[in-house]
Amino acid sequence: MAELSEIDPLLLSQYINGFFGYGNYGGRWWFVGMEEGGGKTIDEIQRRLSIWCDRGKHELEDVAAYHLQLGEQQLFTDPVKSQPTWNKLIRIVLSAGGAPLDLEIVKAYQRDRFGRWNGDTCLMELLPLPSRSTGDWLYSNLSAVPHLTTREVYREKYAAKRAAHIRQQIAEHRPAGVVFYTVNTWYKEWWEQIAGRSFAADEIDGQPYYTTADAHTRYFIVKHPVSHGVSVEYFHHIGQRFRI
Repeated sequence: MAELSEIDPLLLSQYINGFFGYGNYGGRWWFVGMEEGGGKTIDEIQRRLSIWCDRGKHELEDVAAYHLQLGEQQLFTDPVKSQPTWNKLIRIVLSAGGAPLDLEIVKAYQRDRFGRWNGDTCLMELLPLPSRSTGDWLYSNLSAVPHLTTREVYREKYAAKRAAHIRQQIAEHRPAGVVFYTVNTWYKEWWEQIAGRSFAADEIDGQPYYTTADAHTRYFIVKHPVSHGVSVEYFHHIGQRFRI
């Protein structure tokens, strides 16, 4: 098992500052989340960093190629296992395009198109380090990398710089839609900074969402796809609102 001291602090710092997610900046649909998932063990974190390094330290990775190297074949080879977060985000894309929302179609989109370099989606994270949940923090003993002592210190150090970069990419590439997926108050403030405007509150079947727009892009803040009580229909309806 890898030890904390075996993680190259320079590579970790490069990853924090240089990895933003998956897919294609030229994509029509962008999704921005809280942080990269996974990171259950130090071994897994080490593998993620090593693969990112070996593949060229890209700012955006191809989600399938990267995860296949991680050993997660079940997400991209038949019979495809639906990934719970991606499932709901894909439903937004399909609904916005008026496509059928059958589970097999959702899984086929996950396998072939979602988060791909040649696809129509861009998946970004405000914070890059993989973590099993917001209650876990495995990085506090990496003393060679500053600002990782606590999750709070890490957020304060890196969120503003990464938010500014995401905002710059949106301004440059002008996607049709950007969906931020969590309504948590701390993150909502960052979503407003990235969009450069305030959001209006609304509801779908008693569940909150927020929306705003500029001349080129419509923005939504929605509940996290694995939030308790949120249904697939909620995400179907968000997609429909892109057509209004």
